[in-house]
Amino acid sequence: MLKTKLFSRILRSLGVVGLFFSLNANLDLNLYKRYDVNFKPYRYEDKPFLYAFLFEHALDIHARNTNGDKVNILQLWNKDIDGLAMLRGFKEDTKIGKLATELNVANDNGIRGHVVPCGDLKAFGASSYLRYNLPHDLFISLFVPVYSMSLNKLSFKDETKNLSFLDDLTKKDLTSNFVKNVQDLSGIYLRPWKKTGFGDLMGTIEWDRNFIQEKPILKEVHLNGRLGVNIPTGLKHDEDKLFAIPFGYQFWGLYFGGGIDLLWWNCIKGGIDVEFLQLFSAARCLRIKTDKAQTDLLLLAKTRAIVEPGFISRYNLYLEAYKFNEIFTARVAYQYYRKTKDRLWLFNNDFSNEIANTSDARRDSTLHQFLFIFGADFNRSCYDTHLSLFYKMPFNGKRSLQASTIGLNFYINF
Repeated sequence: MLKTKLFSRILRSLGVVGLFFSLNANLDLNLYKRYDVNFKPYRYEDKPFLYAFLFEHALDIHARNTNGDKVNILQLWNKDIDGLAMLRGFKEDTKIGKLATELNVANDNGIRGHVVPCGDLKAFGASSYLRYNLPHDLFISLFVPVYSMSLNKLSFKDETKNLSFLDDLTKKDLTSNFVKNVQDLSGIYLRPWKKTGFGDLMGTIEWDRNFIQEKPILKEVHLNGRLGVNIPTGLKHDEDKLFAIPFGYQFWGLYFGGGIDLLWWNCIKGGIDVEFLQLFSAARCLRIKTDKAQTDLLLLAKTRAIVEPGFISRYNLYLEAYKFNEIFTARVAYQYYRKTKDRLWLFNNDFSNEIANTSDARRDSTLHQFLFIFGADFNRSCYDTHLSLFYKMPFNGKRSLQASTIGLNFYINF
């Protein structure tokens, strides 16, 4: 009888997860992508299940380039597209190689053949989280995100002047009809797009215990540790669309983390948390650099390679006014995110492995942000609920997309 009731409750919970799938954003953004200690639900021992739903909308999305400057999203790695360098590194008997030979006389003077890209990225989304308590202060959880994103207002400003025959030749053969020429040469679609789909599933087992402290100031010490697996179910990167960022990491991965929270005077909380994600190498078909001078937004060569993803780490520090008026909490948190450099191993000897690994897009990236969260808890005899509103404010970093967002987080224990 107990097993039947337990199974029934699990099915009902999973049904709720399915009903609350909605539109979401992008996993390369600083949107809610997996476990985040700032949205961690409180654990009630007498209530085995918890369901959480989080919605987030990006108000503004920009990029931080290699120097940490705030730029348009399509200038994330380079300020422009070097059209002449884009053609280098191909065999002379290929379509791209023939055009490169024809334009070889048009020397790159820093302006000729250069195109300045601009675009506008929109993103929003929802995530579902289901948790089940186990004995010995353990629980298991499943995190399921859904994402939606669109790229609009695309423009490609031709920087080439009309001062010489070489300028006219470059314009005629390449930059005057840049969008069509790139598509004909490489199959890359330089048009607006919109997509919606799942992100990566993430399963976690976590240990969580609270230690009461009978001291005048320090009242509680809360410790937690967790281990999880990233399952690459997210919508994959489309190599034939401009800036088509994937909805997941695209690799299996293992993550682990932990933290400590302190409660002072029963009204102030603070804590620190660290988390690390190691993604596993896998073979992928992707676009690569074929010349060191190439810029990273448009790479015309596509080949198969083993990708060794960089190591991802995230650090969190927060301070919170806890349960004032016995209901409300207000938190300010600081987060630092870092991903180390990827490494490629090409299957194709037609291109240089060394040159492919000079890509700026494969180098390390960082992000700094503040989170402001205001929440309220509502306790009842049969269930406990929580609702909070939040605002994310990125303020520094390099080689990263950054979104200022608003959102809400709701969970219920039952």
